[in-house]
Formats: sequence, C-alpha cells, structure tokens
Amino acid sequence: MKDAVHSVGRRRSIRTLGGLALAATAVSHAAPAFAQNRPLRIGIIAPRTGMLGFAGECGFRAVEWGVARLNAQGGIGGRKVELVTEEETSPKDTIDRFRKLVLQEKVGNERIVNVLDLNNLSPAEVPVGRVSAAAGAAFVQYIRKAATLALEGGIDAIASAPTNKEAMNLAGFHYAGQTEVFAEVCGTQDYFTVLTGGPLKVFLLSSHVSLVEAIRLVTPDRIERVIRIAHNAMRELWQMERPRIAVAGLNPHAGDSGLFGREEIESVSPVIERLAAEGIDVRGPFSADSLYHSAENGSCDAVVGMYHDQGVIPLKKYGYVTVIAGTPILRTTAGHGTAYDIAGQGIADASVMTRAVLLAADLAARRAAARAA
Repeated sequence: MKDAVHSVGRRRSIRTLGGLALAATAVSHAAPAFAQNRPLRIGIIAPRTGMLGFAGECGFRAVEWGVARLNAQGGIGGRKVELVTEEETSPKDTIDRFRKLVLQEKVGNERIVNVLDLNNLSPAEVPVGRVSAAAGAAFVQYIRKAATLALEGGIDAIASAPTNKEAMNLAGFHYAGQTEVFAEVCGTQDYFTVLTGGPLKVFLLSSHVSLVEAIRLVTPDRIERVIRIAHNAMRELWQMERPRIAVAGLNPHAGDSGLFGREEIESVSPVIERLAAEGIDVRGPFSADSLYHSAENGSCDAVVGMYHDQGVIPLKKYGYVTVIAGTPILRTTAGHGTAYDIAGQGIADASVMTRAVLLAADLAARRAAARAA
C-alpha cells in the first residue's frame, strides 16, 4: 500500500493510504527546489529473522544495491539517496516502525510516496489480467491494514484502489465489495456509500437491485433514513453547517400531481415536510430530468436519488468517486472496477483514482481544520 504525504497549505500534511504495492520503500517525484541540496531519505521495513527473515534480508540487500547504483549515477534529480532501515519483528511492530520512519526519521516528505509491504503476495501468484485467489486475499488483507492504520491514527485518510469481488470470493472472503470490509473493521453496520462527481454529491435510495425492487423500496422510512444520512454526511465529511438537500422524484415530472404515479404524494412529500419542520434544509420532490442539472449549477449541496441509474448516469461524465459515510475513518475509492480486460496494455486511465486520492486529502484537511477550530 502507498502512504502518500500530501502538502495541504504550508502547515498541514495529510497522509493518504491508497492502492496496493509490493515494497516497503519510498520513491521521490520532482522534489521542490528548496530541498535539492538535501539527500533523499528512503525507508525500508522488513523482517531479518524468523520464517520471513531470508526474504526480508534479500529485500534489504536489493534496496541497498539499488540505492548504491542510483548514487553512482548521480542520485535522483541531482540528489543523493540515503537509506534508512527498520527491522520488522511482528505485524503490530510494523505500524510502530512505519510511524518512526515517517515521524522521526522524516522519511516520507517532499512528495515522497511511502510503500508499506505486507509481504503477502509474489508476482508469480498474480497472472496479469486474470482473476486470482491470491490477489483476492491480498485485497482483503491490505484493506484491513489500511482501516486499522486509520482507526489508530497512523494515517488521516484512505484512497483504496478498485478490487475484484470474484477474486475476493475465490479466496474465501464473501463480501459484497470492499466497503463491507472497511465497515467490518470499523465495527459499523449503519454505513452508506456517497457518490461524488464534479459538483454532485448523490445519496441513492437503492442501488444494485432490479427496477421493480427499487420502486418497492420507495417507502417513507427508507426516504427518511437516506435524507438524515445525507444531512449528517454533508456535515461530518464536508463540514457544512446546514447543507441544502434536494430530493428527486421517482416518476416522470415527479408524478405531475399524481397523473404519473402517487409515490411522491403518498411517500416522498410527507417525509420532506416533516424533516424540514425539524430544521433540516431539505426540499422536493423535484423532477429528476432537471434536478441534476440544477444541482450541478449550485441549487443544492446534495441530491437524494430514487434508484441507481437515475443517480449514476449524471455522474458518469465525471468518472465518479465514492466515499463511505457513517464510519469513523475517511475512505474514498474510484467508481469503477479492476479492468482486467485491459491489464498490461498501458492504456488504463488513472484520472478517477487520482481524484479519489485528492478527495481523500481534501476531506482530511477539512476534518483537521474543523477539529482545530
């Protein structure tokens, strides 16, 4: 996994854990001019004794060889590379060693990416572009580690790369997706996935169910729950004091006063009126064919959508990112899959994953600022 240290303003660094990687090293990327005369510090954590001692020692020697070769060639960007090593003695010890490297040894700044290796996967076990039980097990183990680090305060936010559900199930982990793994580690059952893209933040009443089932799920209790989740999530994640929430109708033109269906009259409107009377800034139901466009132009802060396609289609043009609401940790991920069909071809587009990382950093900065206020 990568633990990237981002600079937010001049005083605050946000550490965002995301993706899967296979070495406990740090790599420099175009360090700022003021740091050009200082050596680049690269850290490695690995076992030197026990069952994995041989593999760890090989790792140390490989990195030492790489550092010596880089320095012989003039370093990176004209800067010499300095290696800082820490021995891992237990899985729990890894977290303490990692913190020491980042916080005490100052490995992991100046646009450096720290990589935490769980030593649980070899390239031979991962056929390119094919589902693998070994990769599925690694998915789950890295997610659990990331969630644990976030809960313990070792990192501020997580941007998780896409995972493959089939691979996870092949490995014996029968989760609907990675969100459920994060929620399990957090001990949270009342969690919710928020869809974000461009200016839109969408809370769906239902997601991966048939359209017939989606209509059945338009009930007053469910509508109230999702509106309250949207209200709380906008306050807790985006730090909005009184978020403006708009609710989409189910039927064409939001039912047009009952001409095209009575769900809006019987199920949606009464809930909106009651919650508005409580002080929640919620309005609607609005015709979905115009609501999302007006939301893009700033008419509201969040939209409650009635079913999957109604809310996802407007987001597709942005390449959407999802956020977990209702957990103590901050976690984002790209709203697409692993794309095994194009693996190894050099044509994958990482822009959505980039936005997931940036959103995680932004939410962490908002949370830090709110706590400091």
